[in-house]
Parts: sequence; C-alpha cells; structure tokens
Amino acid sequence: MKASIRWPLVIAGLLTLHAAGMVTYAVIASSNPSYAVEKDYYPKALHWDDKRAQDAANAALGWTATVTARPGEQPGRAALTVTLTDRHRRPVTGAAVHLKAFHMADSNRVLGANLGEVSTGTYAAELPMNRDGKWEIRLRARRGSDLFTPVLTQYLVVTP
Repeated sequence: MKASIRWPLVIAGLLTLHAAGMVTYAVIASSNPSYAVEKDYYPKALHWDDKRAQDAANAALGWTATVTARPGEQPGRAALTVTLTDRHRRPVTGAAVHLKAFHMADSNRVLGANLGEVSTGTYAAELPMNRDGKWEIRLRARRGSDLFTPVLTQYLVVTP
C-alpha cells in the first residue's frame, strides 16, 4: 500500500476508534441507575437567590431537625422519625412535615413521604428503605407562616 493512502487511512481509523470509544463510555455512564441528575436543576439555578433567602429564613427561625431511623414492621421498610426543636430546644408542634430522601449510592431513587406527628414535636413515617448507609434527607416543615427547609446528610441503619 502506498504511503499516500496508508497515512490518511491510519488517521481516519484512529478518529473512528476514538469516536467509538467515546460513544461506548457515554452509554456505560448513562446506563448506571445509581447516577442521577438533579431534578429541575436549571430552574433551581435560576432561583438561587430564593434558595439563599430561604437558608437565611431557616437560620433566623432557629429550628433544628434530628432524623433517626430503625427497621420497620415489614422487611424492606424503615421507620423514620424527625424531631423538630426551636432555638430554645422546645418541641415544634403542629407542623406539616414532608421529606424526600435518597441513598447516596442510589440517588436516582428518591423516596417521599408526609410525616404525621406521633408525639410532641416528633413526626414519623415508614418508607421503603432497604439499605444502610449515607442518606440525604430534604425536609420541608411548615407551621403557619414559618417554613423550615433543611437538607441533612447522615448515616442511617435501616436493616435489622
């Protein structure tokens, strides 16, 4: 084969091999169910100032959320308990509490629940959580005009 034909074929072959490799990597990366893109990330970015204002409102409110978990009544379920206290460590009662939670290793599977008040300042629900580890919990607690939206990351043991 002449050199004038061979080198363009080598270059075309290398470019084709590179493109095929990139397509293969993209397919592998997008087929893993544990990877996730933040839902509505673009509108959230546009409303970043609103989020910062809510963070300031959370700090001014002075509430604290504590999350605990234990194995639920049925296999594959966990009882999640959220305790809300104010800046003086008094229980926050009568709030409407909603949470979204996901395991850090499976962020594409987001669990959600409305929590009921089971005792003074303590709210609970059962969720289909079947793996121990680091979870992100996004709370939304509203009482009257007060809105509290903490994001907690903690290790939870949810299996017996």
